[in-house]
Amino acid sequence: MGLPFFGAILKPGQPGFGPLVCHANTAAARQPVAQSGMFRALFGLLSRALPAKIAGSWRRNPFFSNRNTPVVRPEILTLGQRNAARPPQGR
Repeated sequence: MGLPFFGAILKPGQPGFGPLVCHANTAAARQPVAQSGMFRALFGLLSRALPAKIAGSWRRNPFFSNRNTPVVRPEILTLGQRNAARPPQGR
């Protein structure tokens, strides 16, 4: 909650999220991909997160109420639920 950052895994070419700026954690890629753009991605993250943290604007977000409580109660998944949510192996 204290770090103004949200991460999401997106399919390549998904509209509405801007251009690709970084290849990270590429060891698990299905085909060889060079890791690149880390400095640009880190700079972009920090250049937005630090001012939001200082100004307090990070508090206005869709995940937490004004009382700093989650909008939706977090649910801890069982191992079976986590395994069911994973993509099939070899895909």
